[in-house]
Amino acid sequence: MRRALWEFQITGVRTNIPFHEVVLNNPSFLTGCYNTGFIEKEGILALVQEYVRSRKSAAQGQKVAAVSAAVGALLAGVAAQGERGGPAQGAGGAATDRARGSGPRSE
Repeated sequence: MRRALWEFQITGVRTNIPFHEVVLNNPSFLTGCYNTGFIEKEGILALVQEYVRSRKSAAQGQKVAAVSAAVGALLAGVAAQGERGGPAQGAGGAATDRARGSGPRSE
């Protein structure tokens, strides 16, 4: 169940998946020590809020890492093209030069 909740991805709308993830990781729940006062007694709602904040922070970090990796790959490709004796163009390559109006045109 934990794995299914962890792998489930829905974008654009809020879900109660974080609530279930917090409950399924609670030691009292796992040992069967719960009743109708469980959510309040264990402070589940506060734990859910903290969990959601930490997930958002982690997701932001992943986005930054992905952008950094993409820029690194682009720069490595430009450097490799230059080492192979490719055409001497701006750092963005032929497409960028054409967009600036300075590259070769095919009509």
